[in-house]
Amino acid sequence: MDPVVDETERAAEPQPPQVGPSPREVGLRRAAIALAVLGAVIIVGGLALNELSTRGTSGVSGFAVADFAAVAQAESGPAPAFELPSVAGGQVVALDAYRGKVVVLNFWASWCGPCWKEASGLQRTWEEYRSRGVQFVRVNERDDPSAARSFVDTNGLTFPSGSDPAGRLAATYRLTGMPTTFVIDRDGNLVYRFLGYLDERTLRPALDELLRRAP
Repeated sequence: MDPVVDETERAAEPQPPQVGPSPREVGLRRAAIALAVLGAVIIVGGLALNELSTRGTSGVSGFAVADFAAVAQAESGPAPAFELPSVAGGQVVALDAYRGKVVVLNFWASWCGPCWKEASGLQRTWEEYRSRGVQFVRVNERDDPSAARSFVDTNGLTFPSGSDPAGRLAATYRLTGMPTTFVIDRDGNLVYRFLGYLDERTLRPALDELLRRAP
């Protein structure tokens, strides 16, 4: 028969060492996994933001949507001339027709959310300055014609707007985002660039400064 072993003696016997990671090693592993997950989230989030910025609100590739308030940036050189069919139809919108006036040239699209933010302010400024030798002109970029006309009608815009469905003029003016607005002096030279939605309180000082210059 097997000898009877007292439980107190069994408890006193040496136990085999535990095999496994120490608490410190477990903590380090958990921290490494958390960092890896965070890195993946940052990468995926960055790719998503880049996709949204390059596709715009309507999925139009090649245009970033500048959804922030514009500030004046100095520009120089002659404004590239253009002749475009009107969004309204039946006429041509030509930049050279406005030589001798201060020109506000606005690039926009109906799929551009910030373009909606600035539309009413641009119309008010146009109504305020048109009798003082200022001409507003808009260029519609890569847009559906019916959506563009609806945009003009909904916002009650009365100044001319040309249509550039292929986006060629945007490349000529080196646009980096929509909306973008240029201010051109009486001699046809670029003076200011505004990237982002343009508030009338930001635009007025630029127009006043150019109007004070001798013709």
